[in-house]
Amino acid sequence: MYIATINLNSWQDYVTLHENTDTTPYIFRGQSNSIGPNGDFIKWRVESSFNRFYTKKFSLQFSNMLNQHLETDLFKFYYSQYSYGNITNLAMLNSLQKCFYLQHYGLPTCLIDFTTDPLIAMYFAMSAIQGTSSLIYDGDGNCIHFSNDVERDFVSIYRLNCNILRKHFCTKDIDSENFDSFLNSYATHYHLSKDVNVKIGLIINPQKEHLNNNNYNLLTQKGCFLLFDNEKGIDLDCNRNQNIDFIRFLEIHEQYYKLTLPEPVVTIFKIGYNSFMNARNRFNKDGIENISAFQFLKRKDLIGKNLFSDIQGLKYDFNFFYSR
Repeated sequence: MYIATINLNSWQDYVTLHENTDTTPYIFRGQSNSIGPNGDFIKWRVESSFNRFYTKKFSLQFSNMLNQHLETDLFKFYYSQYSYGNITNLAMLNSLQKCFYLQHYGLPTCLIDFTTDPLIAMYFAMSAIQGTSSLIYDGDGNCIHFSNDVERDFVSIYRLNCNILRKHFCTKDIDSENFDSFLNSYATHYHLSKDVNVKIGLIINPQKEHLNNNNYNLLTQKGCFLLFDNEKGIDLDCNRNQNIDFIRFLEIHEQYYKLTLPEPVVTIFKIGYNSFMNARNRFNKDGIENISAFQFLKRKDLIGKNLFSDIQGLKYDFNFFYSR
């Protein structure tokens, strides 16, 4: 089985599970998902911002973007005179290092943000839950503002086993030294059909390349990346749609190859939105303190105030004004 899904009753269950788990082989990503204007639940895909923004219209390839915009000499010529803080240091970085930095400011890349810390992934999973000041409670004082249906109103936290990707999918670790050759080798064939080719790489310790460049966000967020470029990927089972995401890639791969794996490549933890809200009662019936996930993470210095070096941290924390 390539993918496992685990429904958890609360964020506390997720924390307890990973307190007793060796997380060394794993990296984590948290996604809030969303509720549409008509109340429909929308589960976000695991895809890069670059593929989501560009590739669907066949307008730009990732390798071309790097060569046209982030190549060292070109970047210095066009952008080094911008009056932004840290622009001088940024201009001296190579293309991959620029991606690490600019990823945090919305530049579309084929790097998908992950972290080595399951609690930081939980923070980002809950960070875009719609805030509310009109909470509704059940008889025990637990919030029921959102649906309790396990098929909607939940965050998704993805736990990816890097060792399985390396061993069974021949996924390589990428750094600045091999990045250019990696980009030039877009001939990966994971499938019997070339239509479903994607490019995958792991960047597990990017902080080591920024010891002198003060990438505060990358360091405090224990950041790492999955490079996933689905520019050539076409979903054979869904009307040949462009842009299969990482989860759909695994599903199709399993249909073709049915590898015997020691555990799933990805485990998806689903936790309902209500779990992350404040309870009405300070203590539950067993005398245990009821605190919200935000309050729990605040005590561990794992909120936006600590994870960002600028006002972006306020953007994330502001949503929890009711949870302090």
